Amino acid sequence: MRPPKFLFVPFLLAAILWLSSPVEAQINTVNLSGTVLDPQQLALKDARIILRNPANGVERSAISNANGHYEIIGIAPGTYELTVEADGFAALKDESLTLTLGTKPEYNPQLELKKGSETISVVAAPDLVETTKTDVSTTVSQVQIDNLPINGRNYINFTLLNSQAARDDTPSIGAAPTSGLNFGGQRARSF
Repeated sequence: MRPPKFLFVPFLLAAILWLSSPVEAQINTVNLSGTVLDPQQLALKDARIILRNPANGVERSAISNANGHYEIIGIAPGTYELTVEADGFAALKDESLTLTLGTKPEYNPQLELKKGSETISVVAAPDLVETTKTDVSTTVSQVQIDNLPINGRNYINFTLLNSQAARDDTPSIGAAPTSGLNFGGQRARSF
């Protein structure tokens, strides 16, 4: 005996809704990637990339592949020292690489040929390029958290640092309250 077709409808609807909903997890780490280049802008294979946190001494490293590409995943946000070394090339050292949450930074170091024993130190590095993100976002830095006044210790007030965020004084509709904020003119209940 076959079960009635109407019993499958709720399961089918649940499966469709589950598969179509975007899955977003809260991520509290950063992935750093890039391509190591030689003086002629060619990819450099087997370069060693060392990322060191001077605050706690933790080091992470990677080796560039045949295309010069490297990736270090699961890095805690903060300021790091980045060293890039390869045989026959001067070591490159950047002592102030800042990684923040919500970004996918790309750092493409270019190594110079070695002349004796020398190291190139980067004093003012260019901003990290994020080629995969197209949205507008703002990261609240630790300096802002430490120095900006918080009225009533409400951490949500830091959201107002983003130029697209504003207070939403529209009354709640129904039982669900709103966050009290709107983004780009769109009410919080519209998300």
